[in-house]
Order: sequence, then structure tokens, then C-alpha cells
Amino acid sequence: MVAGEQALLLRCQDIEDAVREGDPEDWTARYIERLRPILDECISSAREAVDRGETGLLLHAHRRLVAGVYQEIELHSQGASAVGRAALDRAFILHGCRCVSCIF
Repeated sequence: MVAGEQALLLRCQDIEDAVREGDPEDWTARYIERLRPILDECISSAREAVDRGETGLLLHAHRRLVAGVYQEIELHSQGASAVGRAALDRAFILHGCRCVSCIF
């Protein structure tokens, strides 16, 4: 589970670095746009896991990846202050924070 989250976190950070470099002033919309296909990819992978009958920790790992990318999109769409507050609270899922409750 941790390896998958770290790989996804690095992927998101690489994308953020690339879009920030291209336009340091107005990068957030492009970052979110680049994350949406990754979210779709994670959801598709989670659905395939369900179809294969995966349960327990294997399925939980897929849920965390979906939740982590979704959180990135949602926080960045709310602005830098939301991202900053989440960082101060150590609330990033891809940094190891756990969900209190999930609705899928």
C-alpha cells in the first residue's frame, strides 16, 4: 500500500513541478486538468480489483489511491490556503493520513 501511494505522490509532484515551471502564476487549473485522467485511471483500477474479487488490504490500497488523487484535486480547486491548511494539519492521504470515513 505504501509503495503505491509514494509512487502516486511522486507522480503528482512531478506534474505539479512541470505545470508550475510552465506558468508560475496560473498553474492550478492545468494541474487539476492533468490529475483528472490519473483519477480516472485509479478508479478504473479499483473497479477491476472489485471485479477480480479483491478484498481487505488490497482493495483498501485502491481506495486510498482514489481518495488521494481526489483530495489533491479538491484541495487545489479550493486554492492555496486550503492546501496550506491541509499541510499544516498533516491531512494529506498520499502522505500517510488515514480516512476517518469513506463513502463510495
